Amino acid sequence: MSQGDDRDRSREELFAENLERFIADMDRRLSGMELGRDVVDASYRLEVSRDRMSARLDLFPPLNGGSPLDWLVLVDRLSSEGLRGLLTEEIASAVDRCNSGQVVKDVVVARGTPPVPSEEGRVEILFPLSMEESLDEDQDLPLHLRKVVKVRAVRSGDRLAIFHPPKPGRNGVDVYGEEIPVEDPKDVSLFPGPGVSILEDARTYVASREGQPVLDGRTLRVDPVFEVRGDVGVSTGNVRFDGSIVVRGNVSEGFSVVAGVDLEVFGGVFNASIQCGRDCVVHGGVVGERASVEAMGSVLLHHLEHGRVISDGPVTVERYSLNGKISSGDRVTVKGNRGVMGGVVIALSTVDVTSAGSPAEVKTLLAVGTSFRVQAQLERLKGELRDVVASIMRAENLVRAVSDRVKDLSSLREDVRERIGKVMALYEGLKRQEGEIKARIAVLEEMLRSSAQNGLVKVRGEVHPGVVVEVSGVKRYVMEPMRYVSFYLGEDGEVTFGPYR
Repeated sequence: MSQGDDRDRSREELFAENLERFIADMDRRLSGMELGRDVVDASYRLEVSRDRMSARLDLFPPLNGGSPLDWLVLVDRLSSEGLRGLLTEEIASAVDRCNSGQVVKDVVVARGTPPVPSEEGRVEILFPLSMEESLDEDQDLPLHLRKVVKVRAVRSGDRLAIFHPPKPGRNGVDVYGEEIPVEDPKDVSLFPGPGVSILEDARTYVASREGQPVLDGRTLRVDPVFEVRGDVGVSTGNVRFDGSIVVRGNVSEGFSVVAGVDLEVFGGVFNASIQCGRDCVVHGGVVGERASVEAMGSVLLHHLEHGRVISDGPVTVERYSLNGKISSGDRVTVKGNRGVMGGVVIALSTVDVTSAGSPAEVKTLLAVGTSFRVQAQLERLKGELRDVVASIMRAENLVRAVSDRVKDLSSLREDVRERIGKVMALYEGLKRQEGEIKARIAVLEEMLRSSAQNGLVKVRGEVHPGVVVEVSGVKRYVMEPMRYVSFYLGEDGEVTFGPYR
């Protein structure tokens, strides 16, 4: 055997010995290790929410024969950590699942009692606190004249507000048993002012008069009037209010004021319109061809220039009327020395002025015995009467035509007889309507006749030529100056005159 063969054999033996030692070492290591066989007891992890209103557990089961959890022991441990209000049934159930080998997470084991917040007292206002703005439907008006401000109005007995008293809250308790206090509720108060009363329930505020409801701080009141502290114009828009209105300034050109009750303007009305449901007072003048005043009651104004006044009640002008038009369902009085210079004055009973016309013989009409509203009703009723009479004549002609052709109506078909019956029923209804309209016309005409009998035009100063006096449609033209005179309807049906009375 050669020397080389001996070296190779030595290396192989050395390699085999190394392998044997490595294997033996690994066997020793593996036999000394019991992998995965460590004993682990069951455990838990507690987490309390930031607001301390709930506590939660994560439960981990025992391993390799470790000790299980005892739910009574766990409850005692949690109690010793300061937790209160523990949910023992949930804890026991979670522990049973954990001991069976489950990892149980996010188990709520305690809950606090949340606080109930207090409810502050409050007042529920039942009307809009701001005025309602809209645009007039007339597209031809400039935009700045179309703004309409409608002011809220209430009637006696309308509900205005309801008081909701404060409700106290309830303190809470966290999971550690510590109290969570709540603040006491804030009380509010609402005092009834003028025009407001409280019902027996001590909570409901109602209006005791008509007007504009106003919440002024802690006081609720109803103002009998709505007050515009300056002019009615671009800054205010057109004003609408179901109650009374007071305007401390003027009513500017193009704007309007509509009041459901009374209206008082401390300035003037300049090419503007005002309207009210009762009495109207204008301390200044009504000036401009487009200026108008309409009232269902009386009207009092300082002077009138080129404007128009329509009133169901008496009209009084303190100074003069220049080329204006006044229509009254009662009487018209012009007090100032300049009197009525041009234009038209119409009243149902009396026109009483200081002077009429002018030395320039400007055309002036003073008329009595005519009610513009009665006259309008008469015209409408007469139009209705014409329509009814025309329908009656058509029905009569139809029935007459049938009667001339058919002597025995029973011989006609049933549907034709039914139609003829309907025509006859309509005819009878039209005849009744004709009688009713004629009766109403007679009443209105009698009203005009009785007014005409007492109709009087009185001029305390001078009546200039160019003045026309009309009593119940009968006219008299003044050709020469006259003074201190009254005009009325004489027994001959003509307008006559006598001393001022």
